[in-house]
Amino acid sequence: VTLGFLMETFMLGLIFVKIARPKYRANTILFSRHAVVNQENGKLVLQVRVGDLRQSHLVDTSIAGMLIRRHSTEEGAYYPLYQFNCEFSANGMADRVFLLWPIILTHVIDKGSPFYDIRPADLSSEKFEIVLYLSGTVESTGEMCQARTSYLPKEILWGHRFERIEEYDIGHRRWHIDFAGFNDVVYTQNIRHSAKDLDAFREVEEERANKTSKANSLEAVATSSSSSTTTAASSSLHCDLSPTASPYDNTDAPLISKTKKKGRKGPKH
Repeated sequence: VTLGFLMETFMLGLIFVKIARPKYRANTILFSRHAVVNQENGKLVLQVRVGDLRQSHLVDTSIAGMLIRRHSTEEGAYYPLYQFNCEFSANGMADRVFLLWPIILTHVIDKGSPFYDIRPADLSSEKFEIVLYLSGTVESTGEMCQARTSYLPKEILWGHRFERIEEYDIGHRRWHIDFAGFNDVVYTQNIRHSAKDLDAFREVEEERANKTSKANSLEAVATSSSSSTTTAASSSLHCDLSPTASPYDNTDAPLISKTKKKGRKGPKH
């Protein structure tokens, strides 16, 4: 009996270890079928959705990405499989990821991004691959786990955004996640340019706005100066005319009075 009990305990432990191995734990990390490109806060961003199917989540999780693409140096050296750093962040947490619910990983396409000069029309001819690494610790065993995925140009949807799958359940007072729509995307806008092109357009618009602002300021200064000169000339004319009027002519008395008032108002104006 004791031997049988020990054998059963050993077998159960062996099964648990097999199931809890990081190799199988990585299979419960879900990445979206497509990557999407859209605009957020005026900048182009590349986004990927990731989620954890298990109730026991990974801890101390981080995300890293790279772009594998051909590259040539100024000296003529050619690298067919060059690795470019591609930084992803989860909301405002930089590369730290908490998979309590599915989140969207975002890469900002700026001047330091390897996607800076890529247009949507280039996706059909470009040859590159985006590789993502999500690393974390299995909460139940403390072992390291790493999940990987990659995206080819044909798997990038330009001008799309991920559909929301979070819905608040008022009755139970909790959030409900619909994993059935994990890969759903929606069309947002027709973006035909690269981030480099958009920055160039933005610089032209800013320069044009600055020139318009300066022109308006110079026009306002010129108008103000012209108005001051006209007022001063009017005041001087009134002062020269007032002594020539007869102080004894009753018909001209109101005119003299009005002229003096205008002469006094001139400098104040």
